[in-house]
Amino acid sequence: MTTPPADSDATDAIVRSPTSEAEQCEAGLRRVLAYICARRHRRVIAGIVVFLVLNMTIGLVTSIPFTLLTPFLPLIGGGSLFETIYEKPLILALWVFVTDLLMPLTITLLIFSRLRRIYRGH
Repeated sequence: MTTPPADSDATDAIVRSPTSEAEQCEAGLRRVLAYICARRHRRVIAGIVVFLVLNMTIGLVTSIPFTLLTPFLPLIGGGSLFETIYEKPLILALWVFVTDLLMPLTITLLIFSRLRRIYRGH
């Protein structure tokens, strides 16, 4: 039979339990949300940061496969799709609008609406 070392403290084991760590993490997140929500300019800055991060991430996710597949489009018969997107300015503008503005903006608004509900306890 093994016994725990004499220098271990029962309170340390309680503080390091997963439930306690989760509660501490949640309390920290609530403090951060309270700090951000306290002033309008902080909310605006946080929204801009989230939007820019999402914009870069979505741009990265959509551009890498497109860049890798572009040389092979004529081989698989997709040259007409490539020409359709890049030769017609309206289609290109819609593509840029959706991927670079609309999608990140929608996700940002969803995130902040959910955070607002969580912060207010609804």
